[in-house]
Amino acid sequence: MSASEPVKGEGNPFEIDVNEMRELGYHVVDCLIERLLSAREIPPVRMHQDEEKLEALRKPFGEQPQHARQVIDAALEQVFGNTMNLMHPRFYAYMPAPGNYISTLADFMASGFNVFAGTALHNQGAFEVEQQTIDWLGTQFGWDFPSSGLFVSGGSAANMTALAIARHVKLNGINDRAVVYCSTQTHSCIERSMILLGFKPDQLRLIEPDDCFRIEATSLEQAIHEDLAAGLRPFCVVANGGTTNTGAVDPLPAIADVCERHDLWFHIDAAYGGGAILSREGRSIFAGAEHAHTIAIDPHKWMFQPFECACLLGRKQHWFQDTFRRLPAYMRDTDVTGELFNYRDMGAQVTRSFKAFKLWLSLQVYGVDCFRKAVDDGLELARYAQRRVDSMAEWEVITPATLGVITCRFVGTANPDEADGINQQLAHRLNATHTAYITTTELNGMTVLRMCPIHPAATTEDIDQTFDLLEEFAGSMESVLGDR
Repeated sequence: MSASEPVKGEGNPFEIDVNEMRELGYHVVDCLIERLLSAREIPPVRMHQDEEKLEALRKPFGEQPQHARQVIDAALEQVFGNTMNLMHPRFYAYMPAPGNYISTLADFMASGFNVFAGTALHNQGAFEVEQQTIDWLGTQFGWDFPSSGLFVSGGSAANMTALAIARHVKLNGINDRAVVYCSTQTHSCIERSMILLGFKPDQLRLIEPDDCFRIEATSLEQAIHEDLAAGLRPFCVVANGGTTNTGAVDPLPAIADVCERHDLWFHIDAAYGGGAILSREGRSIFAGAEHAHTIAIDPHKWMFQPFECACLLGRKQHWFQDTFRRLPAYMRDTDVTGELFNYRDMGAQVTRSFKAFKLWLSLQVYGVDCFRKAVDDGLELARYAQRRVDSMAEWEVITPATLGVITCRFVGTANPDEADGINQQLAHRLNATHTAYITTTELNGMTVLRMCPIHPAATTEDIDQTFDLLEEFAGSMESVLGDR
């Protein structure tokens, strides 16, 4: 080997000059702050993507390095310039997730320090943060004992983990005669979870809700009796803790009673609505949640965390460990006993990022009351939207403001057969203005407009501007239809 040839393993190829590291870091933080400060000026969505910018992203990776600052600046334009702006106060669609700056810094820190949150050994700082945060969440739902659970990627993962635990505890494995019960308003992730867990389609019993889109305990119990008579094995009920469509919360005390009578697992999908538990109103709505075996909640929705940040809460730690714990030889050195345990043994993920840190840090910095006020403001803003619709001629509220969600519909058309198409077009026309973003859904066979105005920076003026445009568009469309 000649003296000019590099020695294998000599030097770190990923090292960057320390001054450039600082410069790049400061630049990225400055860009992030600028984005936060200009959130109102950047449209919530762009209905037409910039194809020229997207085409630049399709170029193959080069063998040689590029200037880091130039690549970052190009990404800011080409990548983040073609994304939804969930930080816009008039992003009303789905479940807005505006995040907060402290949690963003927490993500930066957790990623930069590359924390492995799977084991407790040599990781007790991360372990204590996750444990404390889970226990705090459990107390919000009325559990007066140390809560168990773990942070996961989202509501889909939380709900699937809950169903896997329920199957193991109640059935001790797959049972082709077992049945899970939920409302037709329940999130589709339950159906997907059933498929992934090996259940057949007819093992999920969908029950039609009442006029308020809540499951009725009497209908639930009737379905259970019918299945028992047919020789089936009811084992789990999934109650809604704030549906995506309307924010409806199922009658939790009554469902808890049904589950107790029939020895069923009681799971609550509060992925969206669970954040309301911080408010006095939410605690009243979620009365009965303390009886649940497991609860899914997404702090990256109504607790204002950046993606990904969800959690599955459970009453007993050993349920999680009995379901998921495996100890191959290569993991024995990091096994723990006593008060410590490994979060890798509590769910599907062995390698886990430190998701709990962002919620923990933001609660520490802002204080719980700040989050409570933000939730209360969202609840009140949805009620303001309802009052605005009530004041509009030829419009009607379909479902009143419930956990920050309201649905409404333009009904002023002379031809009812055209109403669905008009309401769909109203959403398209509003979104095309880039001033706000809403979605439609279907309730009782009707196309309705759905809004979730829970952004902490949203105001009544935002609501008024949005409905001013909708009224204007409805009037022009009705005029055109009338001239035909």
